[in-house]
Amino acid sequence: MEPFSDKAPRRIDRFEIELSIATGGMGEIFLAFDPICHRKVALKRMRKKLLVNETLKKRFIREAKIASRLSHPSIIPIFEISLEGPMPYYTMPYVEGQTLKQRFIQARKQQRRTEGYEDPGSSIATLTRYFLTICQAIHYVHSNNILHRDLKPENIIIGKYGEVVILDWGLAEYVGEPEIESDLPDPEEELTSSMTIPGRIIGTVTYLAPERVKGAPTSVATDIYALGVILYQILALKMPFRRPSIKEFSASAHLEKVLPPSEISPHRDIPPALEKIAMKCIEPTPSKRYRSMNELIQDLENHVQGRSDWTHSEVLDIHKKSDWLAQADIALSRHLAITRSLSEVEWVHVMLSRSEFPSNTKIEARLKIKEDGLGIGFLISVPADSKHFCPEKGYCLWLTAEKGHTTQLFRSNIQVLETGDICLEREEWVHVRVEHVDHKISFYLNGELKFTYVSYLPVIGSRTGLMVRDAEYEIENLTISTGSLSSILDCLAVPDAFLAHKDFDKALTEYQKIAASFRGQKEGRIALFQAGTCRLEQAKLHKNPLLFEDALEAFHALYETSGAPLEYLGKALVYEALKDPNEEAKCFELAIRKFKHHPLLAPIKEQLHHRLHQFAGFDRSSTFRFLLIIASLVPELIALEDNQKLICALKKDWDHLPFFEETSLSSPIDLATRLSFWLSSPHHIAELITNAAISTHQLFIENGIFALIEMEKSALANQKFNELPEQYQRIYPFKLLKVALGFPEKSAMECLESFFALCPKQMRIKEVRILKFLLYQAINQQDLPAVAYAIEKVKAHELSKKDAPRIDALRAYLLLSQSKWQEAKEIFSKYSEYELSDERSSLFSVYGCFLCATEGKRIAHIHFAKTAAAPYLPVTALLSLYFQEKEPDLSKLFEYELKYFDLQKALFEHCNKHADLQDLGSPV
Repeated sequence: MEPFSDKAPRRIDRFEIELSIATGGMGEIFLAFDPICHRKVALKRMRKKLLVNETLKKRFIREAKIASRLSHPSIIPIFEISLEGPMPYYTMPYVEGQTLKQRFIQARKQQRRTEGYEDPGSSIATLTRYFLTICQAIHYVHSNNILHRDLKPENIIIGKYGEVVILDWGLAEYVGEPEIESDLPDPEEELTSSMTIPGRIIGTVTYLAPERVKGAPTSVATDIYALGVILYQILALKMPFRRPSIKEFSASAHLEKVLPPSEISPHRDIPPALEKIAMKCIEPTPSKRYRSMNELIQDLENHVQGRSDWTHSEVLDIHKKSDWLAQADIALSRHLAITRSLSEVEWVHVMLSRSEFPSNTKIEARLKIKEDGLGIGFLISVPADSKHFCPEKGYCLWLTAEKGHTTQLFRSNIQVLETGDICLEREEWVHVRVEHVDHKISFYLNGELKFTYVSYLPVIGSRTGLMVRDAEYEIENLTISTGSLSSILDCLAVPDAFLAHKDFDKALTEYQKIAASFRGQKEGRIALFQAGTCRLEQAKLHKNPLLFEDALEAFHALYETSGAPLEYLGKALVYEALKDPNEEAKCFELAIRKFKHHPLLAPIKEQLHHRLHQFAGFDRSSTFRFLLIIASLVPELIALEDNQKLICALKKDWDHLPFFEETSLSSPIDLATRLSFWLSSPHHIAELITNAAISTHQLFIENGIFALIEMEKSALANQKFNELPEQYQRIYPFKLLKVALGFPEKSAMECLESFFALCPKQMRIKEVRILKFLLYQAINQQDLPAVAYAIEKVKAHELSKKDAPRIDALRAYLLLSQSKWQEAKEIFSKYSEYELSDERSSLFSVYGCFLCATEGKRIAHIHFAKTAAAPYLPVTALLSLYFQEKEPDLSKLFEYELKYFDLQKALFEHCNKHADLQDLGSPV
């Protein structure tokens, strides 16, 4: 600062001038006092001798306006702009501190005075943090389509309280707009390296990118170059080159060589990662520099946070067979336990690397999806050996090019993450980067971080590769790099290493020490969970029941800690290993009910979703149970694309219960009610009825109450009915339900009479389901007068084409059970052979029983053999199990299915006795 002198004005408008702070370039800056606001400000005005230059005057005003539209903690705000009067000026906050250039000078002096001493305020670590803040501010500036164009240490202030402020926006311009030029200086005039050149080549020569002297316009790359020079100075405390003048630099730019900072300042402890960043920023060729500020910031943050450095490992060539352990077309099967077709099998082409990459891994490539391409998948951490490989295991990042689809991350062929805003443009080259570091997977597109996924349950594998659905892609420079250990060693790294090498005792001891030392902290929570994991891995290795109990106890240690939800995740893992899906499901349900809004619920939801899709491949009952937990407790997961596909597969092939009035399977309440019915879980249905009543979903309430009636839970159904608001009980659908709820206190005949008194001429599902229920009850009680009454009354009513077979099947069942073969035949004669042979028709099994009675068991066998081979049969065709060569496994049937299988079997055995009598020649 310069003290007040006679040359400086004593007042500018209302501002009282106290000091001259700086003079240079277009303007001069003063420390001034604002008497209105009673504060000190920095006032910048144009230098008098430059006022005659209209171009520079425009640039000064433009500088003020650009700076005023930027709002960032490291960009000094503009208080006010004055364009009136002969000399424009603007005011801004006064920041006390040193420029970065002054910090460099101070550091060099200190270094010369005291060998081995480093001023903490000028250390590489401290200055790097400041530099990262500068980069973040410039990233913000670039996002507003503005270039600074004059980044240098003189334009950066480090405040007394650690604030970092970028000054001097005099040369700033909007990206893509023509530059405002000033008059050219005398071409023979020598300019020092510290001066801003006000001619066609804008900027300070020592921070000027080489392409600028060749006439290239300013760009993001030129700002990055200037930042690289600043970082070089932070590391070496010296400039990377000598450029006496613009004229000499223009003539010798192609000959300029830059030594790494560590070579010109060998006495300084320069981190190799920062040196690499600086040298990349000041690459003479713009395309070799960072493509964006975001990419530069990511590398800086990796260093500041102690993340691993990357070492180039190898380049994989998709056309070079020796680079790959396997190249094969494989089938990915999904949902086979809940679908009756193979439509869920998808063929993909997989390429798996021959080399293994067991540590932290980075995959980089340039790729282009062609016009008809679907996308491409990157495989990460896939387990494999020379004989066996499982590409569906490990992780797969699927990058889609299909509009309306989403980029997804899969773990073991099950979606764990989807990002709706990432879709590759066809016929456009992009740069992709995937990093797998510890428990994190990060994805970068064109240098920009798109997402980071964190898992408590990493997949152990060491190979990488590609998965494609077509050949419509091009890929170049598929480069694999491996990472070193983090420079900031996590306290969990040592026990994690013991666990990875199956040294369970040492790992457990270290985890317990960390848990005790970091009680109430993240590290302690993770250590407790990992201690349980350690016990579990021991139990799985030795298959010792006592060790599984120890694992449960170890996870219980998380109880009443900040990681309490993880107790249930750990216990679920134990029950998974014990192959006990019921207890596993209870763990998930308890965790979600107890910790509904806990931040650690995320990994529990992820594992719940993961297990749902695993079960969908082999266990129908557990699939239903886990989907019920999602639909009733975490309905937001229903919207995931993976779950939508699963529900579509379910909807396609499961039995559409005829007594459920159709709403929408996309509704979590409706889906949960159906699943609860299949799983014979009345209390879940009762809870759903309450939720539906709160949200006034009448159809859901009707379906829920009738589901309880069908399950013969009349007491609970009555309780839920009586809890409904009075207005519900007065409307017609609920009056119908009340008729069914009258049984068994009232006789079947009384209930049927009440039903027909209410029933309109045309029956719909509301009426048919009540009628069918009451008829079954009459048949079970052998109340034949009531049955006869109902069948006679039905003749006066109209049934839909869909409902008529259900009532006819019931009538035929009754007639066959009474050996009234001719009357039953009259019912079947109304239908075609195709309709009677449809395994999903209510008539299918009843007609098979009729064939057995009238044409013999062999003909019946032919009829039941028409059922398609599938993991399970529709309820209407369950009798086909009776004809299997081996004893059917009835344990896999739901209670509802078992009930109807027994009814069908009893009818068949009755009809079979008649067939046996015919074979013996006995009279009918």
